[in-house]
Amino acid sequence: PEVYEHVNKWTKSRQEFVLQTAFLLLARLAMTDKEADNQQFIFFLPHLLAAITKSGLHVRRAISLAFRKIGRRNNELRKIIIETLEKLPNSEQEIGWIVNDVFLELREFEN
Repeated sequence: PEVYEHVNKWTKSRQEFVLQTAFLLLARLAMTDKEADNQQFIFFLPHLLAAITKSGLHVRRAISLAFRKIGRRNNELRKIIIETLEKLPNSEQEIGWIVNDVFLELREFEN
């Protein structure tokens, strides 16, 4: 759908507000678009990862929300999100809290 094209375009922006909007919309789509397949969300993982360290606090909060909501869609996405974040260097304080928040929420729903 067209909304995913907008999200894709906005994730490439350098403007904080536009990035924040893109990731919040992605989180919303993860919660509400029941017809979307996993690939639509897997496609955005590199965009989320690229913006983690290059963005301000509000964008990082939106990224955290997007990871958590995508991971809650189903077990396959949950596993992919956890595996992806486990590969990140958790030593950087600016991303450590995001990884921890996502892990706490998603591991709560495992099984």
